[in-house]
Amino acid sequence: LQRGGVSYTVDTLRQLRDALGFDVSLRLLIGADQALDFHRWREAETILKIGEPVVMMRGDREEELDSFCSLMASRWPEDEAARWRDRVVRTPLLDVSSTQVRALLLERWPKSRGLRRMMPRSVLKYIRQRGLYREREAAGA
Repeated sequence: LQRGGVSYTVDTLRQLRDALGFDVSLRLLIGADQALDFHRWREAETILKIGEPVVMMRGDREEELDSFCSLMASRWPEDEAARWRDRVVRTPLLDVSSTQVRALLLERWPKSRGLRRMMPRSVLKYIRQRGLYREREAAGA
């Protein structure tokens, strides 16, 4: 899907729904930090109807899940807040940040050996092939 100008998640989900039809279930993968601000997203309730969020929560400490659910209860009506606990999927805690990856890509493009330890080769290949995360001048744009 391609659009010019400002793009909102709800618009992307609408386009996907139109393109894929109603026989396909859509899920929106988001981090726990984004989920905490989800109530502020444009047409959050519509997003919940089109593509239910799946919250990727790093680590496996029960206190983190309890804290997350408590914060969601302060942002949503009781019935909706309860649903957020079921939307959480635990993911491993990796010592890698997207900021760090982007900095390495800019610093060492195209030879970024340290990045091979941070992501699968297929991901690094995809990034290189498409010139992602390069400065405009370096990318020839």
